[in-house]
Amino acid sequence: MATEDISDRSHFDYCVDYIVSKLDNAASVLLATRPTNYLGRATSTASKALKARVLLYAASPLWNGSFPHSNWKNTNFETPGYGTELISTTYDRSKWERALTACQEALTAATSAGYELFDISTANSKADRDGVELPFIPGKEADTAENTTFKECVRIFQYLATANEGDNNNELIWAQRLDIEANNGGEAIDYRLPAKVTKRSNGVYMGGWSADAPTLYTVQHFYTENGKLPALDNDFYPESEWYTRFYEGTESPALATDDLDGEEVKNDIIKLHAGREARFYAWIVFDGSQYSPKINNGSPLWMNFKNTNTNGYNLDNVRNHAGTGYLSKKFMDPNMFFGSDGIRSHTATRRPLLRMAELYLNLAECYAALDNTTEALNNLNVIRDRAGLASLTTSDLTGSMTLTDWVRNERFVELFEEGHRYYDLCRWTTAPEMLKAGSRYGLNGFKINPTFEEFNQPTLINQPFRWDDRLYLLPIWSSDDANELYSNPQMVQAPGY
Repeated sequence: MATEDISDRSHFDYCVDYIVSKLDNAASVLLATRPTNYLGRATSTASKALKARVLLYAASPLWNGSFPHSNWKNTNFETPGYGTELISTTYDRSKWERALTACQEALTAATSAGYELFDISTANSKADRDGVELPFIPGKEADTAENTTFKECVRIFQYLATANEGDNNNELIWAQRLDIEANNGGEAIDYRLPAKVTKRSNGVYMGGWSADAPTLYTVQHFYTENGKLPALDNDFYPESEWYTRFYEGTESPALATDDLDGEEVKNDIIKLHAGREARFYAWIVFDGSQYSPKINNGSPLWMNFKNTNTNGYNLDNVRNHAGTGYLSKKFMDPNMFFGSDGIRSHTATRRPLLRMAELYLNLAECYAALDNTTEALNNLNVIRDRAGLASLTTSDLTGSMTLTDWVRNERFVELFEEGHRYYDLCRWTTAPEMLKAGSRYGLNGFKINPTFEEFNQPTLINQPFRWDDRLYLLPIWSSDDANELYSNPQMVQAPGY
């Protein structure tokens, strides 16, 4: 075969059309849902939802006129109808219109198939079966109907991320159970758990690796209880008070030495962690918080990231601690139990690949890109209403928080840790700013037994990672024993490699 007869890369839009045609074909022959014993297999609903995501990505700035390497082209090979061009360098509004149609079709198909947002009644039923009490929320101690409603809203998101289809979680369109989440162990669970969860009868602690540590940016971009960013909420604490005590007039308890910390560590909760939205309390672990109501041999586990003897920085175990001052518990079963006999149990969750909330957020983004503010807000408000937040109106759209800002931040919060964020930053072309070096902060978690004041101060995270525009694409593999570029002389390498 002559060199000129060997295909090179095809134009991005040509590849999108190919993928979409395959998804359309799959949707035409697959079932809309699967019975319980076939969960995880493809469905027509999943095919349509995935098609919607593909077209949403294809309409996004990176692939719709803003690709930074405008001169990246084939040398000889021409894609039919596109010539040697590989990525369009001009904006095309019709891509957003096409994505909108696919997103509408996906939501209609999912609703018709019986998928729906996870809700309070389903979460309460699951909690009742598990015998899990309502969570502790700072400032919500009083036994009032309003506080109970808020705590039940927190419970929604605790179980949204952990309940399976057998628990009537009808939000999961396509999900996967990870083999590494075995019932009595599993790396996916261990790396999230704090270092010390319970003390066994032989005096040895059980726990995890404290490896999933959110940044201060993450904490600051969950909303307040008023549904606004803390920095933009005039009814929230001023930033000058964020790192001061919420329970004023209290002080830090004496450090526990021969057991885990008790409830009195809540004295050290700061104002930044009070008055926040339900998803924050369901998924973010902070100093002074209650991790879980029964995980510690049937008792609550309280977090003290300042105590070297428990879950604080420890020179004898420098890896397993929350260096940013935060942990994530998004996929942690509220019914998880560590016994003093060494037995531990939890239900392995099915991690969402596609779920209903994403379909509403995809629609909101398409409407926003097409300047349909009303429908963009309507779809955002479906998600906000489930989170117990006030609906957005046009009066909430300002220079500090545009419609696009609301869409993107709502996606950041709702889909937290579900594998979307990196790809969102890339397709929005905001990665150079958001992933630049020297921009990530936490609290002061790398200190032995810090005082309240020493711990609660924004601290630059010492990390060398920095963005490079070549990261928008992966390279064609090339090595001495597997040189794909040599195998196909027509193939052009991804830019920057």
